Amino acid sequence: MIANYIFKPDMIIDVEAINYFNKIVKEACYIKIKNIYEINDWTTLSKMLYEENNSNQTFRNKLLIGTIIAYRELYGNNAKIIEIDFDKSKIKLELLYEIKKIIRKKYAYSKPNYYINIKNIEEVDLNKKLYDIDINNINYDIIKSDIKLEDSNSIFAYLNYIHFSDPNIKSIQEDNKKILNYTIERNKR
Repeated sequence: MIANYIFKPDMIIDVEAINYFNKIVKEACYIKIKNIYEINDWTTLSKMLYEENNSNQTFRNKLLIGTIIAYRELYGNNAKIIEIDFDKSKIKLELLYEIKKIIRKKYAYSKPNYYINIKNIEEVDLNKKLYDIDINNINYDIIKSDIKLEDSNSIFAYLNYIHFSDPNIKSIQEDNKKILNYTIERNKR
């Protein structure tokens, strides 16, 4: 079966984290890296990947927009898709999910915290689909702080290195479809 890890912009510049990921995958039997794809538009991929329709969409979009802005501003707009092939009869999906958790715990959670203060939040239509929100016209400040900010316009940036689907077949298939749609969209340009 095919699944994808996504190295976010903060991970692709961390050689130690990448080497550690490769070591874990190499040591895990029945997992093989099939392809590595360079992504030069993390903003678009993340919008497609994290798009959801739910009752908290406005709040969720605000959090995601803040995080997307922080990634682009602090680490650039590049990412990598690591396509893996694994034998689902021999590998539990929870193991693949656990690799993501290990990487985040070892590398992402020890980094500084950042907040995005959106100055013109009232002008941003957060009811739109995430993909349709234009972040290029958002005015913001980035604040580095280990103290939780209570200002309603300050959004915690979830800079967490790596993405992997929830550990079930349906989520993996949905992520695979979103990644395929991203590559189709990218190739149209």
